[in-house]
Amino acid sequence: MTRYAGLELAKDSLRLAIFEGSPKKFALVDFIEESIEADSDVERDELVSGIVGDLLALKENRSIDFVTSMDSRQMVLREISVPFTRDEQIAKTVRFEAETYLHALSIDDVIIEYLKCSESENSSRLLICAAAKDRIAEHLDGLKQHKIDPVVVELDATALATSFRNTPVASDDQNVLIVQVDDDATRLIFLQRGRVVKVRSLWSRSASGSASSTTASSERGGASVATASPTRLGVDGAEGDARASGNGVGNPAGNPAGNPAQAEPQSELQDEIARRFEAIERSLEDLDQDDEPAEDVPFVVLTDEDYETLRGSEAAAAEKSESAEIDLDELVDETARGSITPTDGEAGSGEAGSEQAEPGEAEPGEAEPGAEVATGTATLVESGTANSDAANSDTDESNDGKTTETVATTLARYGSSDPLGRLVLEIERTFAAYLLGNSIDLIVVTGDSADRLGVVDRLKDEFEVDVTSFDLGDSFPIEWDGDVNILSQRGVVACGLGLRALGLGATTLDLRKDEFRFERRFARLMPSLTLLGLLLCALSLVWASREHAQLTSLKHENDVLRVRQAEMAETFFREPVKSSPVRPDYLLATMKRLDEIKGKGGRGGGGSRGTVKTYASAMKIFSDLSNAIDKVRPKVYPKFTSFDLDPELSATSKTTIKFEVETIEDMTRIIESLVQNCTLLERKNDTNRGLRDGGYEVTVDLGFKASHLPTKKKKR
Repeated sequence: MTRYAGLELAKDSLRLAIFEGSPKKFALVDFIEESIEADSDVERDELVSGIVGDLLALKENRSIDFVTSMDSRQMVLREISVPFTRDEQIAKTVRFEAETYLHALSIDDVIIEYLKCSESENSSRLLICAAAKDRIAEHLDGLKQHKIDPVVVELDATALATSFRNTPVASDDQNVLIVQVDDDATRLIFLQRGRVVKVRSLWSRSASGSASSTTASSERGGASVATASPTRLGVDGAEGDARASGNGVGNPAGNPAGNPAQAEPQSELQDEIARRFEAIERSLEDLDQDDEPAEDVPFVVLTDEDYETLRGSEAAAAEKSESAEIDLDELVDETARGSITPTDGEAGSGEAGSEQAEPGEAEPGEAEPGAEVATGTATLVESGTANSDAANSDTDESNDGKTTETVATTLARYGSSDPLGRLVLEIERTFAAYLLGNSIDLIVVTGDSADRLGVVDRLKDEFEVDVTSFDLGDSFPIEWDGDVNILSQRGVVACGLGLRALGLGATTLDLRKDEFRFERRFARLMPSLTLLGLLLCALSLVWASREHAQLTSLKHENDVLRVRQAEMAETFFREPVKSSPVRPDYLLATMKRLDEIKGKGGRGGGGSRGTVKTYASAMKIFSDLSNAIDKVRPKVYPKFTSFDLDPELSATSKTTIKFEVETIEDMTRIIESLVQNCTLLERKNDTNRGLRDGGYEVTVDLGFKASHLPTKKKKR
């Protein structure tokens, strides 16, 4: 049976949901989840190719159809209105309508797809998705390396909607909010009466990974790029990219003690950096007031020398020493259970550290609530180093004290924070317009971090509506032996993609358009096959036309023959010959009439044979002539203008026929055929004359051959 696969390929993971069957009857036969941990892109591609190669090596998977997804955080999503309601009109004009809303993009560099959210009498509300062509090309080229050519490329968010549509709790009468909380992203999909009307994708990775990546890029050489605020749960689109770009210089350390010569230049540089950071913070605060992603985020460019000067020697020494990793996820869990309670001093994040912070340094006590809890190492050590610069201590014991202070500060900062507060705020802010006239009837939660963070209970308390976890157990037959709970939490997107491959998608969104459209099997042969089909069609029309002409000619000849038979019989007997009105048989009627005349019965049954003239059958005469003309080769179709029969069997009888032909050669062939092929008649004379419009009128006189004339009986 045909197999279909939904592939969710992230940077560090791969998920595959494989379905078998048809849209009316199908089942999930396999689910593959693999972690991709690689030190380089080449190694990552080799791992993915190995996984996909093992899958395609199976005989039943050789003709499998793939549907893949792209991260909705890479797209520009906007809601627009268009003055059309018909889909064909919207499809033709959506690019021009969307161009007004895409200020920083060229419409020629993006693929535009749309979902119809609602419609009124003369307009429609659309959710448009603008995907950069270079991102789509990069996505397809990467899949091509793994021998995958997906039939559809859609968003991970719409794949979530497809999975929910096939669950038992899905209904077209409810307003449903789907919330997916993963380690690196949070996705919000709002379904109004079964139709996708709002999609929001948020960054949820902590600043630690960004800081380390920025530090690494600085160590490789070149300028360092940093922003002033860490990535937080709830920052989406380009704003999230900008805030995740780096934190390595967000908390610069002072000049190391014992080097007063560099104190004054360093102080001036720090003051300049501090002023720039303040401008950055103000810009980011303005960005927080808007749902749309930031397009121009301020940043600071530092050379390697300035970066090393700001970091200081103590920070470099701290990097070389072994740092104690702090699992903040486990820390939050313990805090929630009551195992760890931050003290008052920890909640204040350390007065000494705050007082001695350098200009432009972000104080731990001022961290925003809602910052996501994640594992961090480099950022914590670097912050602790900066906060304790005033001590100017180079001993190992002091370093241990810094690490202890950092842990305490981290406990106070993250242990007392609310990792879901920003999520609740984003839900209220994003869907405020929809909630004015409607309410959320159901919230469905999924994601690999949802259970760990207790998202279901928190959303239930905040919104006082039904909140449930995603459950695919009763959605469709599952022949996979794995845990369905894992499938419901981490395989929802992959299952949605597989269902889309089956033709059961909740939307028709497809990013494979224009130059990226999917070329199906044998698509390259379609032009040749189309040309061949047209050629065969033309030949069949020619053949049908010739057959029709031939049949029409035969029908015409048959009709003429019957008319001639009737005329000859009427001429011979001086009265119409009686025959069947449905299909007259003039030959049989003529023979019966001749029998009557010869005295063999009927009205002339008493006559004497010797007193009756002997006549030949008119039909036999006509048949003799027809056979002779039909044997002319090449075949000639003369136009008969007169047919005068004299059926009396005598030497003086004369049968005259007149016909028209186009050439002398046709006339000659007809006369020669009459002479050679007539068994009853023989030629006595023939004449011809030319016609005004071309051709010749031929008159042929015929008489009975002597062998067919009656012989007189000798008297005894």
